[in-house]
Amino acid sequence: MVIVTGATGLVGSVIIDHFASRNIPVTGLYRKKHSEDNTHVKWAEADVTDIESLTKSFAGASAVVHAAAVVSFSQRSKEKMFHVNVEGTANVVNACLQSGVKRLIHVSSVAALGKIPNQNVIDENATWTVSDKTTNYGLSKYLAELEVFRGEAEGISVAMVNPSIILATEKNQRSSSKLFQYIFDEQPFYTDGQLNYVDARDVAEMILRLYENTSLKGRYIANAGRVAWKIFFDKIANRFNKKPPSIKVPHALAQLAASAEWLRSLLTGQEPIITKETARVARQQIFFSNKKACKELALPFRELDETLDWCCQAFLANRGKV
Repeated sequence: MVIVTGATGLVGSVIIDHFASRNIPVTGLYRKKHSEDNTHVKWAEADVTDIESLTKSFAGASAVVHAAAVVSFSQRSKEKMFHVNVEGTANVVNACLQSGVKRLIHVSSVAALGKIPNQNVIDENATWTVSDKTTNYGLSKYLAELEVFRGEAEGISVAMVNPSIILATEKNQRSSSKLFQYIFDEQPFYTDGQLNYVDARDVAEMILRLYENTSLKGRYIANAGRVAWKIFFDKIANRFNKKPPSIKVPHALAQLAASAEWLRSLLTGQEPIITKETARVARQQIFFSNKKACKELALPFRELDETLDWCCQAFLANRGKV
């Protein structure tokens, strides 16, 4: 039996469906009561910040896929993010050790690889380096990886997937799904820089292959490619029949907009759409190499157009249900 933490999240829900479609017994962990249509999946209530609930849920499991995490670039979420991402991962590792789980597959992030000065191509061998591009989210995922490697040192067979920006179908406005809402609302601004992206279904397939082949260990970058923000936004706008962003925002103005968003978020209690961290990250020209995943996992990543067709069709369908 496979346990998936964060099974109701952006990528966790795709992982759950992927395993179930292959008739692999899988149990999804959730924090809050929810409704799911997939009758081939078992569900259990547990919280990564509560080790007792994890240990109970892990009993009898052959493997755990740890996908639960908080993704945020807001300073206001920093404490919660470190609590869930770092302490929660430590609890997952300890629960695996206590329950005798032999295999742990951790969903990390390319943000945990750090940014190397004067290097535009980064692979799994990159060492953590703090720079002006370092985010609190990246630091939390790096510290989470250290907990996973501790588990490996104590006898757990470990593999790790480091996705770039995960594109998926999402009913709630979380993580990358905000990008689709941004274009649907015909926001006029874009910035220089490029984004690395990956289809959530490819991330799930990587995890499945790592589950099936326990000899594969270490990090595997999940990244299908990179594209300029302007081209990315134009492609989405075309699928929505919306006006694409046309005003390029210089870095200084992006930082000013981030300050205004911070004030708005304080007044409304909502997550800011843009922060100083996201403004910095958006300007990057880095490429995360997928050579290891392509070679060792024989994984053909989906093209961007196929992924956007999937995401945009689901976005429009979900809006019709609201």
